[in-house]
Amino acid sequence: MSDREEESDESDSDDEYETQRPKKKVPEWAQRHNLHRALERQFADGPNRLDPDKIFGEVLTCNLEEIFDKKKSRYQRRISSGNWTKDHVTIAEKLTYKRTMGYQK
Repeated sequence: MSDREEESDESDSDDEYETQRPKKKVPEWAQRHNLHRALERQFADGPNRLDPDKIFGEVLTCNLEEIFDKKKSRYQRRISSGNWTKDHVTIAEKLTYKRTMGYQK
């Protein structure tokens, strides 16, 4: 039997395993009707459109230690490529974005 045939046999058994495996309880927020409503609010046009900043807050900087799970001194000392203070988003740009996306009138 070739490697390819074995792979296809394995994928068949994976399908069987999926149907035999006990199903986990779907959280309330992820159930179809709740998820559908949340996605409509997030992507729909109109006054009920959901601003993600109200959920997640505004991201001001990027913590490399949290992303890469390592502590390095070079993450602490921000050189020119890591110094974003001169190129930050202005309040006017933020308001324009929120109006364009329909989060504010």
